Amino acid sequence: SNVSLLWEKTATDIPAMGNSLGKPIIAQVANGDWRVFIGNGPNGSGGTAQLVTIRLNNGAVTTVSTGVAGDNGLSGPNVWNTGATDFVDRVYAGDLRGNLWRFGNLAGTPTVTAMFQATDGTTAQPITAAPTVSRNSSNNDTWVYFGTGKYVSEADLSDTQVQSWYGLIDRGVAIAGRNALQRVAITGEQTLANGLGARVIDAVTTPSVNGWYIDLVSPLNGAEGERMVVPNIFQGLALIGTTRIPDNTSVCDPSGRGWIMAINPFTGGRLNSTFFDLNNDGNFNNSDMSNGSVVSGLGLPSGPNNPIFVGNMMLTNMDNAESNVIKTNS
Repeated sequence: SNVSLLWEKTATDIPAMGNSLGKPIIAQVANGDWRVFIGNGPNGSGGTAQLVTIRLNNGAVTTVSTGVAGDNGLSGPNVWNTGATDFVDRVYAGDLRGNLWRFGNLAGTPTVTAMFQATDGTTAQPITAAPTVSRNSSNNDTWVYFGTGKYVSEADLSDTQVQSWYGLIDRGVAIAGRNALQRVAITGEQTLANGLGARVIDAVTTPSVNGWYIDLVSPLNGAEGERMVVPNIFQGLALIGTTRIPDNTSVCDPSGRGWIMAINPFTGGRLNSTFFDLNNDGNFNNSDMSNGSVVSGLGLPSGPNNPIFVGNMMLTNMDNAESNVIKTNS
């Protein structure tokens, strides 16, 4: 009955704030305070990746700098409760220089730790989507998932740098590059009779100690600028990742194409059973496989957004204003 504005912040209040790339997260930290967590994004003062926290009740601002500058910015964060208390005690976020950061001691003087740097082997891969976090119930490991790539400027349309999908185990220490991870390859692609694509990846039975990565490179077309710019989601026990391959012909008419991927979150490999009803016959059997292998990716003719699941139906809206609806075994 008495709604009022709590506070409003501008660049004067938060000089580090640039163009935010992720949604704010509201969470309660250990001293009972409710905080807003947001990445400062690119084009902030100083060009340094920083986590911004704002006390919900009075608008008090704290910024936590990673110290990594040079046209940098922190992308969307995700918050996590390790179970040590009943409150959020950890924040994960990536930056445009490919660094994945872990923030702790949120109720006191926050700490920041470099967890991993994503590269294609030589060049940093930008992280623009918020990471997804989960716990492996079989051994209690905390996993952090994210894809790389940027889709915010005109130059990004023609960028064909190899981008990757990562699943990392947070063991409290930095992971020394991609060589410490299990490599999972995209091994096959085909175009189905209905015009959709089917993609196969490696079968992985033994996960690595630190996690896995998948380079988003087509076995048929090579590096096409495929990237992940939206967060991963879970559907059942499958990890869902959405990729896009931009069409660089017109900045005013975003199009291109992309893939919806469904994989095992703890190995990075393909699922043990069929996930997509590729021929739309309502059954999940060998006819939904590709050369006898479980399909891990559904190829769509326009740039896809993250799908929505209603029961066992997956609805994906695309940039061309059309949608794809397919039954899933989730």
